[in-house]
Amino acid sequence: MNNRWRQLRKIMTEDDFFWSGLENQPEAPCPVCGGKLIYDSWFEECFGCTESVTKCTGCNYLDSWSYGHTHLEVGEWSTDFFYSTPDEEVERIRSEFIRLMIFEKQRRKREIRKYYRKRG
Repeated sequence: MNNRWRQLRKIMTEDDFFWSGLENQPEAPCPVCGGKLIYDSWFEECFGCTESVTKCTGCNYLDSWSYGHTHLEVGEWSTDFFYSTPDEEVERIRSEFIRLMIFEKQRRKREIRKYYRKRG
């Protein structure tokens, strides 16, 4: 924790300090199209983060988690898994998700090249 956050913690209440850190999340580009990602998350006092959604409006990228239920979507592919899913299966699903993100990114690049080639 750097000095600025220490100073803020001294003058802010705990709740305000907690929410200020969440509002200042770094904006990362979409891993598929490079567009702006939309982050939403909901918190409950006793449980902490209960739901979180990361989605892109430019392409069909979605990574959402809600009460132990995870939904992943990229391109035409989508899947769900739960907190009780075995670790090996989750690892396989995540690796497939990453592979399809890369494939969708390359497909979008090809489509853009075709579009500009036809335009002249």
